[in-house]
Order: sequence, then structure tokens, then C-alpha cells
Amino acid sequence: MRHYLSHDTDGKLVGIHTHHHAGTMLGGWPDDCQLHNPACQNPTSKHFRENVVGKNGVVGLIPFDCHCSPTKTSCSCASHAFANKKVVDGALVNKLEGALLNGSSILKNKATVKAAPGSKLTMKVVCVGVADGSSIEVYQKGTVVLMETSPVALVFTKGETPTFEVTAPAQGLSGALVLFSRDVVPILVGVVGWA
Repeated sequence: MRHYLSHDTDGKLVGIHTHHHAGTMLGGWPDDCQLHNPACQNPTSKHFRENVVGKNGVVGLIPFDCHCSPTKTSCSCASHAFANKKVVDGALVNKLEGALLNGSSILKNKATVKAAPGSKLTMKVVCVGVADGSSIEVYQKGTVVLMETSPVALVFTKGETPTFEVTAPAQGLSGALVLFSRDVVPILVGVVGWA
């Protein structure tokens, strides 16, 4: 099944463009509609180039072919690719796997940390192979406040970021941290106040 992903000049993916044919009930873009090809004369392709490229930082569209059959009608492959890939030299490539450290302990992605209410957790991100100057942003998710300010932008130097501080919430309450980067796979970690 073919999908299209739009991207900016830095290779960051900024949009997902999927297609579902109402008549045939098939999913994916048809072969005659090449959103990435400026020479394609298909009216839908022309429409996309005129109304998507140049808006919201979009400089181009890139095809993404997943292994799902068009008869599946829809799939989540494009969303997964959007989170885990970027564009380099006109090709989709995998982002790097990073890790969030709580002190010296590596936290698995989607892990939950239990800490005494009000305790301060000192965290940083590490990632092998990430370029110096690459950044990652830390956001709070949910209504429980874990950080004084959000988002927090961190810059990598020699494969790691500076530390940032998280405060464990009150007993039994939970919040989450979500970390996004152009170069690193997203990281999600829950924090629960638990004495």
C-alpha cells in the first residue's frame, strides 16, 4: 500500500497523506498519482503539489510503500514511519534509537518510573551516533506537572544531552514525558508518585 509523507528542508517529516478509494474500497495511492513527481499530470497530484508543497514548511513529498495489502483499506504503517523515519538526500531513513537515563539507570521506552512524591529525578538522553548540535524536546503529557517548564529543548554533545530535572508527583498520581527529535526515535516514559 502506498502512502506519502511530506517533509521540510531539514528532512523532518511534517505530514501524512494516505488514500482510500471510496468506490473500490482499496487503500493506498494508485500508481498513476505520483505526488512526489513534478511531471505527473494526474489532477490530484497537481493539486497536492500546488496546495501542500510550500505550505507549513513542506518542500516535498516522498512515497512510503508498506507491506499491507490494498484490500486492508487502512493501516497504521504511515504513522509508524512518520515517528521513526526522516528524509536524508531524498530517501527515507531510520531515526537513531536513544535512551532516557534516570541518574545512571537506563529507562526502557514506554517504561514507568516510581519515585517518592516530591523527589527530584535527574534525567538526560543518550544516543550513539547522533550528531553534535542535534536537538530533542521534552514535553509533559497529561495534567500532572512534572517539570517547571515544558517543552525543554536539549542539545546533544558527544552523544548525550545536558541533564534536566523532573519532580515526582503526589502519591498515586502519574504524568508522562514525551521526547521528540528529528534524529531520534520518540521516547515515552511515565512517572508515578509512589512511596
